[in-house]
Amino acid sequence: MHMIGRGSRYGFALFTLSGLLLSGCGSEFDDASTDIERREEPVIVCNQPDGCCDPAKYVKCQNFGKRTPNGYTVGVTTYICRDTASSTTPSATCLVNPGDYAIGGGASASAFAAAPTSSLPILGLNGGWTATSAGILGPVTHTLHTYAIGLQVVDSSFRSVNLGNDIHEYDFSANTGDPNRLGGTVRVPTGDLLIGGGWSAGGGAFAVDAYATGMSRGTWHVNGKQFRAGAARLNGVAIGISLCLPAANPIFCFNHRDIIEATSDDGTIVEGALADNTHEAQFVVGVGAISSSWERPIGGLNPRGAGGFGSPSQYGEGYAYTVAPTGDLGHVTAQIMTMGF
Repeated sequence: MHMIGRGSRYGFALFTLSGLLLSGCGSEFDDASTDIERREEPVIVCNQPDGCCDPAKYVKCQNFGKRTPNGYTVGVTTYICRDTASSTTPSATCLVNPGDYAIGGGASASAFAAAPTSSLPILGLNGGWTATSAGILGPVTHTLHTYAIGLQVVDSSFRSVNLGNDIHEYDFSANTGDPNRLGGTVRVPTGDLLIGGGWSAGGGAFAVDAYATGMSRGTWHVNGKQFRAGAARLNGVAIGISLCLPAANPIFCFNHRDIIEATSDDGTIVEGALADNTHEAQFVVGVGAISSSWERPIGGLNPRGAGGFGSPSQYGEGYAYTVAPTGDLGHVTAQIMTMGF
């Protein structure tokens, strides 16, 4: 296992967010308070006057956040990037805006017979998510769609708090020696919260599973199989974040986290959403997929931003699906990872 260091970065951003943060460090396992103030916040989309979203880069950006009692603001933004041009081997990078730290993302291929060959954070940087894709059994012309999730904490003067030492990436080999049963895992260390991960495959290999078990010191799993000729290769990357931010001088701690799962009936596609059932602000930060068959590569694994106040998707959604070019049906379990403040 290798931990990739994150560089420090400062930025400036304006937020129009409200709310009250739950109690600070040491309260991460507490139940949500019953008197938390909640008000609808506008979903920020492209072409709005605040200019948060460059229409040349993004389809839209969706932002949701809370203000702490000591004047800091915690914001999470889902960036939905534009599709790539059609190609047999498209690649894409979905960047977050300056001042944000990339904590998650996802990718999906547009063709049924194609799938991502990689979907992971830009290692060693704070900047976004990167992905590639290809035809599963042979060349297929298709586009690639990518997402990125950015986290930012700003003080009362809208200066960004340095979180460069609090977001960690752990890369590992998932090669077992059997090209039909590639696999590997990594467990984040004590003090970290597992918030998602990704993978990178090559030599005709594709991922069939990418999922988490546990969030506090949790484990990220990646499995795969070789579908085309080549020297099969599979690697995984887990993303961890300090339980209190910043760890060196905490402003707040995560108060609630979940892994929610839903299994499809027909194996074609499955979607899951968080319900409006908590007084905490919750955000989708990671998505996983568990296939019932080694014959079904992951076709898409994407987070979605928050919906309107009171809607089923108020705290965000995520979806995952696998594809079956070999005709194998089965089913897939989609996994949505959330964290709350």
